[in-house]
Amino acid sequence: MTILKAHPVISVKLVASSLFINILALSSSIFVINVLNRYVTHGVNSTLYTLAAGTLMWVIFEWLFRAARRRLIIQIAANEEKFNSEKAFGALLSVKHSVLSQIPPGLQQETVRNVDQIRDAFSTTSVASVLDAPFALVFIAAIALLSPPLAILASGIIILGLMASWIYQKLSDKRQQKLSHAYAIRAGLMSSGVKDAETLRSFNLKKLFAEKWQVIIDGVLKERGKLDALRDSNQALISLLQGVMTVSVISLGATLVVSGDLSVGALIGANILASRSLSPLMRLVRFADTYSKAKLAKKRLNDFSALAMEGGKGVELQNYSGSLSLEDVALAYKGQKVPLFESLSLSLRPGQKLIVTGPNGAGKTSFARLLIGLVESSRGQLKVGDVDLRQLNLTWWREQLMYIPQEPSFISGTILENLQSVKSDIENDKLNQAIVLSGLRKWIDGLADGLNTRLTDSDSLPLGIKKRFSLARALLMDGPLVIADEPLEGLDDEGKQLFLQVISQLHEAGKTLIICSNDSLLFKGANFQLDLSAKPKPQLRSVPHAA
Repeated sequence: MTILKAHPVISVKLVASSLFINILALSSSIFVINVLNRYVTHGVNSTLYTLAAGTLMWVIFEWLFRAARRRLIIQIAANEEKFNSEKAFGALLSVKHSVLSQIPPGLQQETVRNVDQIRDAFSTTSVASVLDAPFALVFIAAIALLSPPLAILASGIIILGLMASWIYQKLSDKRQQKLSHAYAIRAGLMSSGVKDAETLRSFNLKKLFAEKWQVIIDGVLKERGKLDALRDSNQALISLLQGVMTVSVISLGATLVVSGDLSVGALIGANILASRSLSPLMRLVRFADTYSKAKLAKKRLNDFSALAMEGGKGVELQNYSGSLSLEDVALAYKGQKVPLFESLSLSLRPGQKLIVTGPNGAGKTSFARLLIGLVESSRGQLKVGDVDLRQLNLTWWREQLMYIPQEPSFISGTILENLQSVKSDIENDKLNQAIVLSGLRKWIDGLADGLNTRLTDSDSLPLGIKKRFSLARALLMDGPLVIADEPLEGLDDEGKQLFLQVISQLHEAGKTLIICSNDSLLFKGANFQLDLSAKPKPQLRSVPHAA
């Protein structure tokens, strides 16, 4: 097991304790053999007392070793769960947005749930069954000391059981993979049912959605039924082998007793040992599905972690003032026949203002995401100062921005946590100033818990409030470069005037402004207009009468 290789010291202790446990487990068979061969034959009570006392001592030691092994397994399982949890959630947060957007939400959720499936495989009982399996040889060796023919017979039956289990494991892996995929689709549809509840009801899509759900459930039940049938067949086979083991050992052993080559006590002891040698195999079969799920979950987690990640390291410029340039940039999404735009070149000095225009679908939002580093150009360079964006530390770069997305969203938490999350050292004066400038004060004061109101679903907030919330967040970021995507969309007249006033103040303060919008109210003071409606090469023109 990989987990044992990752913790060599604990692994040595686990193997050693398992060895002692299985050696001490021989005590019951030895006790039976000696009682039948010595006490029953001669009837000396002291012999019985000595045997019973010695065996009880061995049983106590076995219990102590099992307790010690259990603590070691709990320790190693906790370490593994912590590692996998950090790996899964870290990958979910760090995978490039352009890559993550291609993965269905259901599969994204399965990535985190994979940790639970891996954890299930590391319960004390399941790990113990794996550790005990190789020590079936201890019991076979003990049988060999009593009767080599019986040891050969028991070994043959165990080998048949191992072969059957191996075949079952291969078949189970395939079935488990199909079932897991069906579960992921189900999770995605369930998530959509919760998120898009209003759409489903408003447009009478409940029947269509229910039909899709029924198809998915039928698929899940079909795959689960096949897996259950496979599991039941294997369990029946192992039970058959257990019966065959008992009948075979007793039958052969009886002939050896009659011929004088084996005592009755040794026969009964050998039967007990044979049963014990088969027990680890039966426990492995019992947890085969758990191991199969964990194996698949581990593979998926590793595959997800191998996806392209955003760089956590890179160049951090000193005294960045808001300059930006694009050189022969092209942007095309996977599956598109033509790029959104290409051969795009422009240069902005600190304090300049660029308006990006174009009809719906022209690429205004994609252009904003390109600047932020959420998507990558298919050609050309985007330079911050004289450094390519690909070489920058993206965490540092996003700290230089004041970003207002077209469709704002917020993390699950309180209003205060959302505002403080952009910067950990925000002073109360700056926080209150941002709330006032964005027009949020009246709304927040009307909430029972004020800033401590928890946002469980930011999508349920009115668009105008979300826009103001997004503006407050951007003001707290306070970077030299402002990127606003349709900032006036969804606002009433009062909200528009508020936004225009803030944008004007930011321009006067020397911020570089990039605003994606067709709204003429935002053109005031612009230096350039980038028209994305011109395809494939956008048109960049100077704006006359720029303030």
